[in-house]
Amino acid sequence: MIEKKVLRQKLIKRTLYTLAIFLVIFLCLDFIIYQRLSHILYNDVDNGISDAMEILKDTLRDKKINNYIINIKTNPRVICVIRNSSRRDNE
Repeated sequence: MIEKKVLRQKLIKRTLYTLAIFLVIFLCLDFIIYQRLSHILYNDVDNGISDAMEILKDTLRDKKINNYIINIKTNPRVICVIRNSSRRDNE
């Protein structure tokens, strides 16, 4: 009877250790996979948005339109907003 209790306690203890180690390994691998996928999925989109913003800036600079305000953040996932400053002043 005492042996069964000891064996059961050891089994429960080792099972909990195994589950804890599995959980840590699983979370680490999940984090690595998430980082890689988010980088792969968004890298092309970020490059495309950055290129579009550069083309837009060049186009506005070539046309020498001074009454537009361009708000561009450093993060390419932020949308480029163009506002007509003369219209804003009239309102």
